[in-house]
Amino acid sequence: IETECLSAVMLQINSKKAAYELSDVDENIDMVFSYMDKVVGAMPGTDLIITPEFILHGCGNDHTGSLMKPDSLQMERLKNKCRQLRVWGIFGCLMDFDDGAYMYNCAVTINDKGEIVNIYKKTNPWIPVESSTPGDEIQVFEGPKGARLATIICADGDYIETWREAASKGANV
Repeated sequence: IETECLSAVMLQINSKKAAYELSDVDENIDMVFSYMDKVVGAMPGTDLIITPEFILHGCGNDHTGSLMKPDSLQMERLKNKCRQLRVWGIFGCLMDFDDGAYMYNCAVTINDKGEIVNIYKKTNPWIPVESSTPGDEIQVFEGPKGARLATIICADGDYIETWREAASKGANV
């Protein structure tokens, strides 16, 4: 079903805490894939599937050994699934970009061709509950059907400045 409207589905599901092993992250990815298959089967034409914060890692502070990198096998799996289903996805995860020096709470956006188009680092971690390093930029990028997307995670939405910056950069979603 092709329309001018952007069709987005938000999943609200719990995940297993992936503290020490990437195999726990893989289990959470398998669960997300099950829901993605259901969404695409039940609602053909879905453009974008959005998952909750921490969906790939579960909540908690100790994630030693389970942090992902942009080129990890887990990220390849997500890219392949989006390409297979021809759907965009936004996936909440914890990432390491600096060889263990910092942990970031991220939302990774993958397009329907299986390409990472944006990695957003949460700018306002909820201290002292979250031990992640804050990001430093609200990004706006091209999404499906010409949408201009900005990703804002949880507590980021409590500050009007994040919304204002997204809008001033041209976000319409």
